[in-house]
Amino acid sequence: MAAGNHEFDFGTEQFLHNVRRAEFPVLAANIYRDGKPLLSGIQGDGSGCHTVIERKGIKVGFFGLTTTETATATNPAGISDLTFQDEVETAKEEIDHLKAEGADVIIAITHLGDGYVPCSSKDLANALTGEYQDSVDVIIDGHSHTVENETVNEVLVVQTGSNMSSLGELTLQITEDDVKASQRLIDVNEMNNVTPKAEVTDK
Repeated sequence: MAAGNHEFDFGTEQFLHNVRRAEFPVLAANIYRDGKPLLSGIQGDGSGCHTVIERKGIKVGFFGLTTTETATATNPAGISDLTFQDEVETAKEEIDHLKAEGADVIIAITHLGDGYVPCSSKDLANALTGEYQDSVDVIIDGHSHTVENETVNEVLVVQTGSNMSSLGELTLQITEDDVKASQRLIDVNEMNNVTPKAEVTDK
């Protein structure tokens, strides 16, 4: 999960409390406090910037970015101890880290959106040129509450809207020298055919 602006509505410490309780990686590579990544050491020994998940011998690397607009898109008083680093430069640093860790696939999990923000998801995709061309396979986006499903500068950019209107299913086809990504939206009617987990229904 990438941290979004509303994760900070009740301040930095409440956000960190929630991250400690999460049973999945929460990533925020471009949010800093006291000169180091905010989530460093919060979930184990990692930096909180990226993670690598291995499945069937394939290493999938993820890194998380939060819009720098967060500085004013939540209660500023609650996050006065935080700084938000440039999204593109942070992405390049994380790509370097993930390549060094042997990632076969790199996915950016972002809370940037496709609206009027300092760096949109499409801006990020278009900025990955030169040595960073073809380095990110997918950008899974949020923030703008819109549907995105577009290839930009050879990067698939996806977002599923909002309010559980649909669920995104991302498929990766991986060969020795290529990764092909595609997304489809599963709508409410199709989700109604899924048998719910009993513990969720009980809650």
